[in-house]
Amino acid sequence: MISGVKHIILLLVFLFAILAGYNAGAQGSPYYTITYKDSLQKEPSSSFLYNNITVKNTFNQLISLSVSITAPAGWYLVSDEQVTLDVPPGATQIVPLTLARQPGALAKWTPVSITAQLKNSPLKDQYQFYVKDKVNTNFGIYPFSQNIQVTNFQKDYEVKLLIKNKGNLDQHYKIILENSLFELNSKYTVTIPARSDSVVTYSFHINKEMWNRLKKEEVRVRVINDSNRENNYSYTVDKMSSIARQHEQAYETMPITLEGGMMQFNNTLAYYGAITGDIAFSKESNLGFYYRSKEFGITGLQYNVFNIFFNYKNWQIAAGQMTGPKDFYTIGNGLRLSYAQKDGLSFSIYGIRHQKGLGTYNDIYGANLGYHITHDIVVKHCLAASYDTSRNMNSYILSTDVQLIKNKTTALNVSAGTGFDHSAIPIPGLKDTLGTAFGYNFTYGKDRLRLISSVQINSNNYPGMFRGYQYQNHDFRYQGKNSFIGLFYRYNYSKTNYFKDSIYNLTSYNYNLSNYGIQTGWNNKLMSIAIGTGILSQTGQTTAPPKYQSFNLDYNLTIAKYLYFQSSSLVGYPTLSFSKSPDLFTQLFALGSSYGGVQMLYSKFPNYQPVYTTTGVQSGDQNGFVETVNYGAYVNGRFFHNKLNTRLAYFLSQTITDHKEISNANANIRYENKHEGLTVSLDGNMPLQKDNINNHYASLSVIKDLNVPMVFKRKYYDLKLTLFNDENSNGKYDKDEQLLKDVQVNINNYGMLSDANGNILYRNIEKGNYTLDFHSIRSLRGLIPAYGFTQSAVVNGKTDMQIPFKKARIITGHLSVEIDTISHTSVTVQNYRVTATDSSGEKFTDLTDAQGDFTLSLPAGKYTVALNPAAFADEAVKPTQISYNVDLVNNEEGMVTFKLVQKKRGVVFIKADLN
Repeated sequence: MISGVKHIILLLVFLFAILAGYNAGAQGSPYYTITYKDSLQKEPSSSFLYNNITVKNTFNQLISLSVSITAPAGWYLVSDEQVTLDVPPGATQIVPLTLARQPGALAKWTPVSITAQLKNSPLKDQYQFYVKDKVNTNFGIYPFSQNIQVTNFQKDYEVKLLIKNKGNLDQHYKIILENSLFELNSKYTVTIPARSDSVVTYSFHINKEMWNRLKKEEVRVRVINDSNRENNYSYTVDKMSSIARQHEQAYETMPITLEGGMMQFNNTLAYYGAITGDIAFSKESNLGFYYRSKEFGITGLQYNVFNIFFNYKNWQIAAGQMTGPKDFYTIGNGLRLSYAQKDGLSFSIYGIRHQKGLGTYNDIYGANLGYHITHDIVVKHCLAASYDTSRNMNSYILSTDVQLIKNKTTALNVSAGTGFDHSAIPIPGLKDTLGTAFGYNFTYGKDRLRLISSVQINSNNYPGMFRGYQYQNHDFRYQGKNSFIGLFYRYNYSKTNYFKDSIYNLTSYNYNLSNYGIQTGWNNKLMSIAIGTGILSQTGQTTAPPKYQSFNLDYNLTIAKYLYFQSSSLVGYPTLSFSKSPDLFTQLFALGSSYGGVQMLYSKFPNYQPVYTTTGVQSGDQNGFVETVNYGAYVNGRFFHNKLNTRLAYFLSQTITDHKEISNANANIRYENKHEGLTVSLDGNMPLQKDNINNHYASLSVIKDLNVPMVFKRKYYDLKLTLFNDENSNGKYDKDEQLLKDVQVNINNYGMLSDANGNILYRNIEKGNYTLDFHSIRSLRGLIPAYGFTQSAVVNGKTDMQIPFKKARIITGHLSVEIDTISHTSVTVQNYRVTATDSSGEKFTDLTDAQGDFTLSLPAGKYTVALNPAAFADEAVKPTQISYNVDLVNNEEGMVTFKLVQKKRGVVFIKADLN
């Protein structure tokens, strides 16, 4: 026992020494001990690490000891590498040690070696402590080019990006490309060691449809490392053409949506058509309409639907088919006038007349009013009247909804209403009795408390569809970091107020449910589980079953990125008795993903058979149990960049009691091309039993969006430019003067190229002033625009402009690279930007070609010709001279030569003063 306690004490002492940051030296030598800090991590405020090597003489004579220190890669030993000590018996001496961080230091533990050797002894003792740099996950991204100019259609494009890991940890980098036109959401991953860089080449594909729609697109590139640091940049893809459109149509257009469809049920085929349109008269007014035909081919209840509305500022008038307010229902045509301010006053008045033969007989009239008392308190009033010609019964309701509180933690809405029914024909003994309604919705959430409470209670004399409706839902829970526990209560009572007459008023159409109990749950990123228990009771369309003690369990598990498992169970014991098997039992299992899945549902519940009399339901008895099992499987498919989505499914339902089976196969196919405004949907269901083969169903719908031009209202016009070499300097194009081909002109930053006839046609553009920028000209040698590199075009209608060019002065140049013969660095001379800036600050640019050559055609003037300094901030090469001055006032031509040389790395030594 004593030995065990001794070992525990020694272990605790050892752990305490580790926590204190010290490591006792090896005890291999009987003459001395060495102690020091066993681990050091660099602090942001200092570039140095300090340690003290303490040597204690445990021998009875003077010892002479040599201590040698070796620093790891990335660290430089500022203090002495070797020290000789003479230590008297029992004495202690300290060797100070200082390490300086170098650029190669890593954020992982690396050892510093200590060697101790007694004088005149061949034996050496080895020690180690560990150093670590502060974690640095910085990185930079450097695109080779931020603009792609395309003149001819091609399917594949390639872009290069340099990523520099400036940190001291190996990192994975996720590169995400995003663009809607090119349907880009591509992801690439690359691993780059610490203090290294990598050139990432990624490509994307465009089809002919994308090419036709391409004008100028921005592709966003996001680069994210393991530490969730993110750098972004974007590049543009310019379609360089001689003809372009700003808008598809030159005229004001009316958006119209056409829809057609057909349906087959068994041997009956029906079809329909629909149209939706919207005419904009101004930014503040528009006229819209909707028409849907009846379903031809089907007999019985069929009708056409038509709606039209006109908006002007805050006003709207609408006519056509409408439905009533929440408490009354009818099918008919009506008229509504409404006014609404944003976060302010709103009101509307309306009237709806029922359509004969559609099953409803009441006309509805009403008015709504809404206003703000404060920013948070909003009041809405509703007055509605229903005149039922079939029952000669008129009904009236006045209701109010008030939003009292709405903030980050609390929301409270209350509602109240009153109304009554009035018989249009006097009935002895029947009085108009006032009915009432009251309700509220309350939510609260702060810190870890959550409360939801909703109540709606309508009296039996309250008019409309929700007469006698009662509803309650209360949920209170305490929410932990990954768990919760709470109480709940739910109650629902409703009765059908339609499909009844004065003779039979059966309660078999009533439906009552109450459920209360306690629930708890736990979750993390991959899994969630919830358990609850309570009392459940239910009546409706049956005689009243007993109360049930219910238990439920819900379990969800994310197996992989696109795969999940779900299980849900409910068990109910009657009258709190657990001696028998449960009366209620449901179990759901589902395994699914975005590609497909399977599921199974088992349910068991008692079968109550009511006994009806002329006065209603009097009694009923339980007649066994109803047990069913449902199986299902589905497969999803996505094709053509998610434009085509398919779903194939199979379902089987089996009643265990009578072994009756129902199985179905169904399919849903949907094609949606948003750019073309086309949607095609095909749905079908096929029963697989021989005795049920006639109950099949299929439907096909086609929706097409159109922009119909209104030829009486032209909105956009054309701008045509003709570029030519004005040899006689008269500013006009003369026969036999050279037409300039492949000259780039940026019109309001949109790049275009002249064709073989020197023409650029920018069609269907808005009226206004346009800037013509010629600074990007690279194909011409010795010619410049006669009226300057920046010109203006005023478009008020069809506009033709002649752009004369004149003789220019020229700067030619060359870029070369000088690399050490032993260097592994590879540098190309292509695509370096060269900028010439005149005395007024105007800039002209060109890019070096594959041989490093460039040419600038310029007006007379004095220029500073320079490379971009930012291009060499982190590069392995630097220009010997970044800029040159060139005089084109006194000279027709100038010559500039740039040279890039590899950077020389210097070594800086720092010596610490140990005294």
